Amino acid sequence: MCNLYEGSYESSKHFIFQCPFSIRICNWIKYLFNYVINLISINELFSFITTSWSKHMQDITLAVATFVSGPIWHYKNNKRFNNKVVSFHLVIALIIGKTRIICNASLACMNSSIQQFVIRKQLGILDHHRRANHNSSITWTPFARMG
Repeated sequence: MCNLYEGSYESSKHFIFQCPFSIRICNWIKYLFNYVINLISINELFSFITTSWSKHMQDITLAVATFVSGPIWHYKNNKRFNNKVVSFHLVIALIIGKTRIICNASLACMNSSIQQFVIRKQLGILDHHRRANHNSSITWTPFARMG
Protein backbone atom coordinates (compact mmCIF):
# COMPACT_ATOMS: atom_id res chain seq x y z
CA MET A 1 0.00 0.00 0.00
CA CYS A 2 1.14 3.52 -0.74
CA ASN A 3 2.00 5.09 2.59
CA LEU A 4 1.11 8.56 1.33
CA TYR A 5 -2.26 7.75 -0.17
CA GLU A 6 -3.63 4.65 1.48
CA GLY A 7 -5.71 2.51 -0.78
CA SER A 8 -3.34 2.44 -3.74
CA TYR A 9 -1.09 -0.53 -4.34
CA GLU A 10 2.59 0.53 -4.23
CA SER A 11 4.18 -0.36 -7.55
CA SER A 12 6.63 1.32 -9.92
CA LYS A 13 3.70 2.32 -12.11
CA HIS A 14 1.94 3.89 -9.12
CA PHE A 15 5.17 5.52 -7.89
CA ILE A 16 5.83 7.31 -11.18
CA PHE A 17 2.48 7.71 -12.90
CA GLN A 18 -0.35 7.50 -10.36
CA CYS A 19 0.81 8.75 -6.95
CA PRO A 20 -0.67 12.24 -6.45
CA PHE A 21 2.60 13.46 -4.94
CA SER A 22 4.60 12.26 -7.97
CA ILE A 23 2.05 13.82 -10.28
CA ARG A 24 2.48 17.11 -8.42
CA ILE A 25 6.25 16.91 -9.01
CA CYS A 26 5.67 16.19 -12.72
CA ASN A 27 3.31 19.17 -12.89
CA TRP A 28 6.14 21.33 -11.51
CA ILE A 29 8.40 19.97 -14.29
CA LYS A 30 5.71 20.75 -16.87
CA TYR A 31 5.51 24.32 -15.57
CA LEU A 32 9.30 24.74 -15.36
CA PHE A 33 9.94 23.54 -18.91
CA ASN A 34 6.64 24.77 -20.35
CA TYR A 35 6.05 21.30 -21.73
CA VAL A 36 3.10 18.92 -21.63
CA ILE A 37 4.08 15.52 -20.26
CA ASN A 38 1.59 12.68 -20.56
CA LEU A 39 2.39 10.36 -17.70
CA ILE A 40 1.90 7.07 -19.47
CA SER A 41 5.45 5.73 -19.84
CA ILE A 42 9.07 6.32 -18.93
CA ASN A 43 9.77 7.30 -22.54
CA GLU A 44 7.14 10.01 -22.31
CA LEU A 45 8.59 11.24 -19.02
CA PHE A 46 11.97 11.79 -20.73
CA SER A 47 10.47 13.08 -23.99
CA PHE A 48 10.76 16.71 -22.96
CA ILE A 49 14.52 16.48 -23.54
CA THR A 50 14.57 17.87 -27.07
CA THR A 51 17.47 17.74 -29.47
CA SER A 52 16.77 21.31 -30.57
CA TRP A 53 18.02 22.54 -27.19
CA SER A 54 21.65 23.29 -26.47
CA LYS A 55 23.80 20.51 -25.03
CA HIS A 56 23.84 22.37 -21.69
CA MET A 57 20.03 22.50 -21.63
CA GLN A 58 19.83 18.81 -22.50
CA ASP A 59 22.11 18.12 -19.51
CA ILE A 60 19.82 20.22 -17.31
CA THR A 61 16.61 18.46 -18.39
CA LEU A 62 18.21 15.02 -18.03
CA ALA A 63 19.45 15.95 -14.53
CA VAL A 64 15.99 17.13 -13.45
CA ALA A 65 14.35 13.98 -14.82
CA THR A 66 16.98 11.79 -13.16
CA PHE A 67 16.83 13.47 -9.76
CA VAL A 68 13.04 13.30 -9.42
CA SER A 69 12.78 9.80 -7.95
CA GLY A 70 15.28 10.22 -5.08
CA PRO A 71 13.47 13.08 -3.31
CA ILE A 72 10.12 11.35 -3.80
CA TRP A 73 11.54 8.23 -2.09
CA HIS A 74 12.93 10.48 0.64
CA TYR A 75 9.48 11.99 1.12
CA LYS A 76 7.75 8.59 1.20
CA ASN A 77 10.30 7.03 3.57
CA ASN A 78 10.10 9.95 6.00
CA LYS A 79 6.34 9.53 6.07
CA ARG A 80 6.52 5.75 6.45
CA PHE A 81 9.39 5.31 8.92
CA ASN A 82 9.56 8.61 10.82
CA ASN A 83 5.93 9.68 10.53
CA LYS A 84 7.22 13.04 9.24
CA VAL A 85 5.74 14.88 6.33
CA VAL A 86 8.30 16.56 4.13
CA SER A 87 6.98 19.61 2.32
CA PHE A 88 6.57 19.71 -1.42
CA HIS A 89 8.88 22.73 -1.48
CA LEU A 90 11.65 20.77 0.24
CA VAL A 91 11.41 18.01 -2.35
CA ILE A 92 11.61 20.61 -5.14
CA ALA A 93 14.61 22.19 -3.37
CA LEU A 94 16.36 18.79 -3.29
CA ILE A 95 15.78 18.31 -7.03
CA ILE A 96 17.00 21.84 -7.80
CA GLY A 97 20.04 21.51 -5.53
CA LYS A 98 21.24 18.27 -7.10
CA THR A 99 20.56 19.58 -10.60
CA ARG A 100 22.45 22.81 -9.84
CA ILE A 101 25.54 20.93 -8.59
CA ILE A 102 25.74 18.68 -11.66
CA CYS A 103 24.87 21.30 -14.28
CA ASN A 104 27.12 24.04 -12.92
CA ALA A 105 30.01 21.58 -13.35
CA SER A 106 29.00 20.78 -16.93
CA LEU A 107 31.36 21.81 -19.71
CA ALA A 108 28.52 22.04 -22.24
CA CYS A 109 27.63 25.44 -23.66
CA MET A 110 24.30 27.23 -23.70
CA ASN A 111 22.66 28.99 -26.61
CA SER A 112 20.86 32.31 -26.75
CA SER A 113 17.29 31.02 -26.25
CA ILE A 114 15.23 33.15 -23.86
CA GLN A 115 13.23 30.09 -22.74
CA GLN A 116 16.42 28.24 -21.84
CA PHE A 117 17.77 31.34 -20.07
CA VAL A 118 14.61 31.55 -17.93
CA ILE A 119 14.79 27.85 -17.00
CA ARG A 120 18.47 28.16 -16.02
CA LYS A 121 17.73 31.21 -13.87
CA GLN A 122 14.80 29.47 -12.13
CA LEU A 123 17.13 26.59 -11.26
CA GLY A 124 20.04 28.87 -10.31
CA ILE A 125 22.33 27.37 -12.94
CA LEU A 126 25.27 29.39 -14.21
CA ASP A 127 25.46 30.45 -17.83
CA HIS A 128 28.04 28.58 -19.89
CA HIS A 129 28.81 30.82 -22.84
CA ARG A 130 30.32 29.60 -26.05
CA ARG A 131 33.98 30.38 -26.51
CA ALA A 132 35.04 32.47 -29.48
CA ASN A 133 35.98 30.39 -32.49
CA HIS A 134 39.26 32.23 -32.86
CA ASN A 135 41.09 35.15 -31.34
CA SER A 136 41.63 38.25 -33.43
CA SER A 137 44.47 40.65 -32.98
CA ILE A 138 43.36 44.20 -32.48
CA THR A 139 45.77 47.05 -33.00
CA TRP A 140 44.82 50.21 -31.23
CA THR A 141 46.13 53.49 -32.50
CA PRO A 142 45.43 56.58 -30.41
CA PHE A 143 43.90 59.56 -32.14
CA ALA A 144 46.26 62.42 -32.96
CA ARG A 145 45.60 65.60 -30.97
CA MET A 146 44.14 68.45 -32.88
CA GLY A 147 46.08 71.65 -32.75
